[in-house]
Amino acid sequence: ITEMAITNPFDSEERFRFATLSKTAVKLWEYCEVRKELAHRAVIFGKAPQQHLMHVGYATEAGHLLMCGKEGQLYDVHGSHVHHNACLAQQLCSAVSLQKQGQSNFDFLACDSNGTFLLGRFEEDPVPMPRQSRPLGIRPQVIERFTLEDLPAESGQEFPKGLQPRWKSLQANEKGQILAASLHILVVFDLGLQGGKRRLLRVVQVAHKVESWALAHHPTIPGLCVSGDERGVVHFWDLEAKKPLFNKTYRSDQTVHRLEFSPEGDILVLGQMGLVTLLEFPSLRSLLRRRVSFVKDFRGQEGEVISWIVFSNYADSDKSRYLACACWDQNIYLFRLIWKTRHGHKHKESERHREIHYRGALTGNSSSPTHVMFTADAQFLVSNSTDMSIIVWRTGTGERLSTISAVRDMPRLGPWRNVLGWPVAGIWKDSYAQSDINAVCQSFSTSGEASGNVVAVGDDDGMVNLYRFPAPVSRAKGREYSGHASHVTNVQFNSGNVLVTLGGGDHTLMQWRLKDAPIPL
Repeated sequence: ITEMAITNPFDSEERFRFATLSKTAVKLWEYCEVRKELAHRAVIFGKAPQQHLMHVGYATEAGHLLMCGKEGQLYDVHGSHVHHNACLAQQLCSAVSLQKQGQSNFDFLACDSNGTFLLGRFEEDPVPMPRQSRPLGIRPQVIERFTLEDLPAESGQEFPKGLQPRWKSLQANEKGQILAASLHILVVFDLGLQGGKRRLLRVVQVAHKVESWALAHHPTIPGLCVSGDERGVVHFWDLEAKKPLFNKTYRSDQTVHRLEFSPEGDILVLGQMGLVTLLEFPSLRSLLRRRVSFVKDFRGQEGEVISWIVFSNYADSDKSRYLACACWDQNIYLFRLIWKTRHGHKHKESERHREIHYRGALTGNSSSPTHVMFTADAQFLVSNSTDMSIIVWRTGTGERLSTISAVRDMPRLGPWRNVLGWPVAGIWKDSYAQSDINAVCQSFSTSGEASGNVVAVGDDDGMVNLYRFPAPVSRAKGREYSGHASHVTNVQFNSGNVLVTLGGGDHTLMQWRLKDAPIPL
């Protein structure tokens, strides 16, 4: 099975050479345009230990190759034979030749599996190796080791602390500037080969290492966005600067499936595997960690996914709020945030403090609830579930209503986020299954109110769809936008109508600008 294919970047128009990499072999190919022939030959290892190959790249115009083995071997290939090799680390991920950089003191740059870069040369062994009577001859020698955390960075381009990326690809230009890519990060740095200092130039892209579903905008800080993934890592993003906030990261011991800020922006709620965690913001100090779901799966793991989190508006004159957490165990768990006055003693002034109380579970769903919305007066809660049901409860008593007509014309809190309901009936395509729409978000008006005239939809086809809002008529016309390489797990507008979308399998967060353009009726 071919795992990698690379063309020779030094070829002229008359020649076309390329190499293919499998787990056990590297083949060198050449296509002759005149004779219309394609010839190939395999790389011969000879006495060099043959390992599972991780990377191959062309080094010179003559067709020399650099190859990396899984157990740390670096191979220098001339023609179709391995001429020099040595074990440089426990595991090598990638390497690039520096021989085309004039006056360079180094021949190659390689990368270890822990994110360490290795600068080296091909030179004679200074002394014999253990148990050997003579030197091995010319072989790869490591001269320097460094990580990106060691390098000074350009202003605003700090490298995230604690990361150990597995750099899958390295590319170098003639100035000694390196483009390094892993599965979740892309950076450019300067090796300083032409007299300058070695430094980090730009962090081009950062993404989650694993699938991410959690996304939330801060309600009062413009451009602040947060996302969470299956490893429990929560990243913070500056949408105005279009970059991650490297100095602000939260790591949990469990999957973070849902995130939500309180309307005041002083609480960040994490929905996890049966757990609800409330953090003070911006300190990220823990306020509450409560297990609400105790259902065990086939592996014995306790707790189902918290699929949705939403705050209500003020529920009374004391400015208390409800917090609803939908869970795949078919329940919706309700909390209440209450302000109380703590009376001072003697000369101390009284002060108000907030208490968080668990109210109980709203039951009655025949399937897992996925989306929840409050009415503007916080007296009713409307949920959607995977069996396409729409259910309404009274928040004060937990009573389940037998019909949704009681809330049909009632004002709602915030933008429309439910995937079911008359305002979004037209977004469901004929090709969709019941679970193909993952997220919906209505835009904001020019005044910043949650009453915009378009709605964004993220689906399992990897598309971001835009429709007029409301879209009550079936098969509504809209616009499709591609960009993600997998299913879109979440979409959200902020109050400035910047749309952020999350990709599942591609681990990416994308930022979109909403432009005034007619949407088909």
